Amino acid sequence: MSIVIGYATLSATDPAFAAALPLLGANGLQAWLEDDQRADGFRLELALTHAEALARLTHWPQGHLFTPAGHLRWEHLAGGQIHAVLMSAAPLPVAFVGALPLTPVDPPQVLLFWGTRPNQPPEGEQPVWDEGRIPKLDRLIPQPWREGDWQNAYAGLEVQRYVAPLPPDGQRVIVRYLAYRADYTPPDYTPSAGGAQNTEEAP
Repeated sequence: MSIVIGYATLSATDPAFAAALPLLGANGLQAWLEDDQRADGFRLELALTHAEALARLTHWPQGHLFTPAGHLRWEHLAGGQIHAVLMSAAPLPVAFVGALPLTPVDPPQVLLFWGTRPNQPPEGEQPVWDEGRIPKLDRLIPQPWREGDWQNAYAGLEVQRYVAPLPPDGQRVIVRYLAYRADYTPPDYTPSAGGAQNTEEAP
């Protein structure tokens, strides 16, 4: 699958955004959203419809919509314009200019999210793994749970690195988001035999 990248600066209501979303898939889009003026300024959302994805693009100043089929990232500019970058194997909408082929650098990688889990869950509750860099994203830890040792999968973001031509004779590295992984176990991971820890970090 050959991926191309294109760029556009458009108004939030430009139909090119609606035309771009089917390149990411029929529905079930994932989103990484950023707004440093909000209390929940970093957010991961899963299984968005196209209508929901367009609403995120309009109301969040920057972010990413992605599936294994494609990746749309954006940033709001002054004057109501949005700068957008689209990566897909399908032909890009005409509004996205300067389409360039991308060459993979290495196989897909998984960026692990750092998080914190309580040593002891509240009485009557299941233990949760709190993804510290994605506020309010909690998921149940599969049983059995052993205090002091994280025995289960990590959460992470699967990404693919590419190089793109950079005129006149250079190149630049581009990172494409593929999918959120709630069940990733690093191939060389061995659970620690140490005591209880309040914070678990990516190895």
